[in-house]
Amino acid sequence: MNNTIKRTMNVLALIAESNQSLNMAEIRKALNLPKSTASDILNSLVELGILNFNPDDGNSLTLGEAFFWLSAKFVNNNGLLSIARGCMQPLAEKIGLSVFLSVFRNGKMTFLEKTDADNALQPNYLSGSVSPLHASACGKAFLAIHDFPDIKSLVGCEPFERFTKNTLVSYGELLIDIEAARERKYSIENMERTDQIVGVAAPIRQADSSGIAAISVLGLCQHMPDDRMAVIGSEISMAALRISKRLGFVGNNVLASFDGAHDKHTLRL
Repeated sequence: MNNTIKRTMNVLALIAESNQSLNMAEIRKALNLPKSTASDILNSLVELGILNFNPDDGNSLTLGEAFFWLSAKFVNNNGLLSIARGCMQPLAEKIGLSVFLSVFRNGKMTFLEKTDADNALQPNYLSGSVSPLHASACGKAFLAIHDFPDIKSLVGCEPFERFTKNTLVSYGELLIDIEAARERKYSIENMERTDQIVGVAAPIRQADSSGIAAISVLGLCQHMPDDRMAVIGSEISMAALRISKRLGFVGNNVLASFDGAHDKHTLRL
């Protein structure tokens, strides 16, 4: 095998398997790469959009939109996306709102797919855009299938970043919210990330019970009052279960039996 191709694949695998963004020095050290080789590979991947610089520090690297676009194309006919789409489109039409599919990546949830209802006025989250774990419905749904030590490891140190006056910024607040999500079988986002935007979500699990993604519905608060949110939450929970069962999950509740269901924090489509 060509050494450059092999090294490039090793770089992508390293970043994909890491639970945080990595800078060039860390990548070089982990893979024992010469500085010039690492620079050439990383610069080329950034130029192609397969890797992006982390906007938080402008130095470390994460998987880019082109990576997710290629992944989506690869699994389009035989994987998570094709299975999820079969449930997302009917759900979007039934509730009249857009349905989102997101995966865990570098400590945040990355939007992978959006299915729109006809004439729906919806938040426009693009494929590859990210949401924080502690302040989004999809993030809290993903957290809810983990045990408490893993949740603390995933969200990091408190106080968490505040986006609005409703953002949960402490571990205690977040755990109370997650316990409520487990009881109702779906998580809620209540203007915690963006003013006037609310949402519900449920995790998608696979045969070994680990989390692979989350499915969510977001909308303007005037379009999703509490009574309608409860109905949509029930629908999103059932849709997540249907998708999970097609992926081999054997349970009857995607938010049940979370103890011991440890996700490996990799993008597995």
